Order: sequence, then structure tokens, then C-alpha cells
Amino acid sequence: MTMRRPLTRSSGGFVSVLVAVVAVCVAAFSSGDAGAREKANAAGCVGRDVYPGQDLAAIAASMPAGTTYCIHDGRYDIVEPIKAKSGDTFWGVYSDSTRPIIRTDSAEYIIYTRGANGVTVRNLTVKGAVGGHYCKPDCGRGIGGGGRDLHIINVRATGNANQGVGGAGPGLVIRNSRLDHNGSPPFTRVEGGAVSAAGVKSVNSFKVINSRIDNNLWVGVWCDIECGDGGASGTAQFVVRGSTITDNGKAGIHYEISSGPAIVVNNTIQRNGWWERANRHTGLLVVASENLLARNNRFGGNVKYGFEAVSDHRGELKNITFRDNFLNGDALKGCRAPVVRCRANG
Repeated sequence: MTMRRPLTRSSGGFVSVLVAVVAVCVAAFSSGDAGAREKANAAGCVGRDVYPGQDLAAIAASMPAGTTYCIHDGRYDIVEPIKAKSGDTFWGVYSDSTRPIIRTDSAEYIIYTRGANGVTVRNLTVKGAVGGHYCKPDCGRGIGGGGRDLHIINVRATGNANQGVGGAGPGLVIRNSRLDHNGSPPFTRVEGGAVSAAGVKSVNSFKVINSRIDNNLWVGVWCDIECGDGGASGTAQFVVRGSTITDNGKAGIHYEISSGPAIVVNNTIQRNGWWERANRHTGLLVVASENLLARNNRFGGNVKYGFEAVSDHRGELKNITFRDNFLNGDALKGCRAPVVRCRANG
């Protein structure tokens, strides 16, 4: 077992009563643990009722596209992926402090979305998708595998061999959710081949809003290979906002080989980079990318750098702005490059 290096906290930054109150309110809805707002709406599910003991994968296979599945509280063990169809909604119905849980010890996906557009997953825990060298990188995912406009709301994706959410098409939105303890060595650089372990990873546009991404073995939030391409409109297509991104093994956020525009604002990015076998140990890592604005984020305790920006053989940095962030003692790397503007960071 690897050991984390001892960390210390810094008390830097001005804290007012108003900020403290806002922080508490945001945390209640961003961690995905309490899910208070979603619990209040859970009873509103109207659709095909499903109860523990029923074969959820078989039921989904038998129903038409666009079905809403009202998945009542309890545990659902699956041996094969639940294959979504376009317009499907998988809606957990519960009234206590825990969501319905769908788990496996044999399926390579929990909810498989390839070829399915406009799928929504809400109020569920998905756990245990398996995978390894024999199937990577297209396996070991809690939710994903394709499809445009996948929406994940008040979901916990945990303990999946590769990614909590991954491989989705453009328009992925993750809101009020928690992605934690995903990833395993076969999906990291240390074991060679395709590298993909993360809380969430995509090569298409996606947003993470008011969520908690923590304790994933490699990267927390990974935007790779033009995932932030906004096209002619210039609208930011990679957004991380109002989220808590902590204790991930390599980097909290990795923005890589993408031209943006991308926005990382109002997040807590702390204690990332703890895995000794990782090649970098950073809070916000920018590699060979363009057009990023990172502002009003709170750093601290990231093992080597809070913010690191580097070019490599795959591309040059361009138009990277890192400003008005609270560093809390974290170091910066790459700010001397003329294309990287680091300003007013405290």
C-alpha cells in the first residue's frame, strides 16, 4: 500500500461570515452525499417501477426507448451492463440518507450508454464495474461508453476499476454528484498501455457542477484531446464550477491537448497528487492546451504544485489565465511563459 506524504493546511485567505454560510450551503448540495434537494424530488418519479430482486438489466432491455425507470430503494446486483436507450431516465426513489445502489462484481459497465442520446441518471449509486489490461480503456466504467447529452444528477459513482463516468459523447453534464475511489493500476501509466483512470474522463465536451470528486487513483476530472472544443461559437465546453476536487492520486483536474475555451471557477482543489507512482503531483494540471480561464479557486496541500502548465511534443500552451485564486501555500509552475498569465493570486 502506498503512503500519503504528510500534509499541512494553510489558513490563508480572507473569510467572512457570508462566505462561510455560502460554503456550507454549497457543500450540502455539491458533495452528493446528502442529496437533500434530490430526495425531495425523488417521489415525483413517474414511469416503470423497479424493485430490489428484479433484473434491472433485463427490464431495460425489454422496454422501448424513452422509458423512465423508477428504481426503488435497495440493492440491485447485476451480472451484465444495463444498456440504456435514447431518452431513458434511471431515477432512484428513496427517502433516507442513502440512494438505491446498483453494483456488480462481473460487469464491465453498470449503465452503458453507447448509441443512446439524452440519457439521464439520477439519485443512484453505481459501484464495482470491472476491467483490466484485457479490455482497457473501454471497460471498468460506472456510467458511460458513448451517447450525446448524458446527464448525471445526484449520483455517486464509486469503486469502479477505471472511471466513475467515462467515454461519453458531447454534452455530458455532472451535477450535485460524487465520483470517488475509482481507478486501479492497470488503467494508469505505471502499468503501460492506455491510460484512463479517473473520476471522470472524456474527449468530448463536458461540465462538472457543484460536485465532489475525490480519492480517485489517477486523475479526478480529466479533459483530454479536444474535449473543450467550443467550435465557432467560442462557448466554453469544458467547465468545472463550484466543486470540491480533493485527494486524487495524480492531479485534481487535468486539461490536456485541448483548445478550449475552458473555465475552471469557484472550486476547492486540495491535497491532490498523493500517489507516489504518479508522474505528476498537481492540483490543476494544464498540458499542451489553449484558452483556459482558472479563477477564484481555493488550493492548498497539493503535493508538488497547485497549478502546473507545460508544453510538450504534442502542443504548445496558449492563452492560459490563472488569476484571483487562493493558493494557501501551494507552488506554481509555468507562470513565466508569456502565454501563461498568473495574476493576483493570494
